Amino acid sequence: MAASFSLLEEDLSCTVCYQTFREPVILLCSHSFCKACLEESWSKQETQDCPVCRRSSRDQSPPNLTHVCETLLREREIKDTTGPTVEATEGPSQGENIIHRGLQGVCGLHSQRLQLFCLEDECLVCVECVSEHAGHSFCSLMKAAGQRREGLRPTLEALEEKMSAFCKAKLNCDKMAAHIGAQAQLAKKQIMNEFEKLHCFLREEEVERLAALKEEEEEKNKRIKERVKEISEMSSLSDTIRAVEEKLAVDDLLFLQHYKTMMERVRSATKDPQLGSGALINLAKHLGNLKFQVWEKMQGAVKYMPVVLEPNTAHPYLYPSEDLTSLRSEDKGQSLPDNPERFDSYRDILGSEGFTSGTHFWDVEV
Repeated sequence: MAASFSLLEEDLSCTVCYQTFREPVILLCSHSFCKACLEESWSKQETQDCPVCRRSSRDQSPPNLTHVCETLLREREIKDTTGPTVEATEGPSQGENIIHRGLQGVCGLHSQRLQLFCLEDECLVCVECVSEHAGHSFCSLMKAAGQRREGLRPTLEALEEKMSAFCKAKLNCDKMAAHIGAQAQLAKKQIMNEFEKLHCFLREEEVERLAALKEEEEEKNKRIKERVKEISEMSSLSDTIRAVEEKLAVDDLLFLQHYKTMMERVRSATKDPQLGSGALINLAKHLGNLKFQVWEKMQGAVKYMPVVLEPNTAHPYLYPSEDLTSLRSEDKGQSLPDNPERFDSYRDILGSEGFTSGTHFWDVEV
């Protein structure tokens, strides 16, 4: 075990401070150092070269040596506390094998440094592993890493382009959500305004029709009152009736003497009281097809357009009116979301409905 620890300590020792790695890092040339030692060495020279082989090694990739070094230090503390350990004649213990297998850059089977790269199996191998990869091609770690770095760059660029496209789509979705909110508020305002106009029209129509009903009611009541007044003024009719009754009671000579005068008086009496037709309110005029009459009258107050504009297809330089029946063109574009229906290259706009038959025309004011 002492020999194994000696080998392990040698593999895990920094070539600058000759101590077990503290925050180990590995360079592209596969040499490892303590992070502090490497930074101190680079601070004393103009270029960031490897302190051992002097190769340019600006990029550094931290290996998984931290756990192994910490394990080694703990084993050393245990060894110092419990005293010397009897050397074993058998092979390394299971714990030591785990340490060797977890050591990056060392083969887990042969405890040799990984110095080659198998091109067929795409894996790192040591010198003794070559016999197990019969007929395979190998290259150095630097060449394999360089080739694969170059091979990853197009993929990275494609991923970056895709990420850019996703970010652009996200921004457009946010812009579209804000535009949807603005559209909903505008549509809500327009709907409320249009219905307020309809409500105003209906209220005015209601007032007008109630006024006509009230006027007819007053007229009919006036006629009734006039007839009642005429009837109350017919007191002379009762006098005539009494006179006729008196004449009927006299003897024949006297009756015949006054008969002619009596008949003239009866004929001159007031005619029978008659109200005539149309004395009651004409309900058919006020209630018959009321809703249809209001709707028919409403058609004169509203304007129907067979084709309205579709603002979601309008070019950013085109500004449709609020009722979507006209538009104007300006040199300043609107900030609109990039939806598939919108015209981007030409100043065009579509209608929400099309024509299937007939002849149609419209006027364009320029």
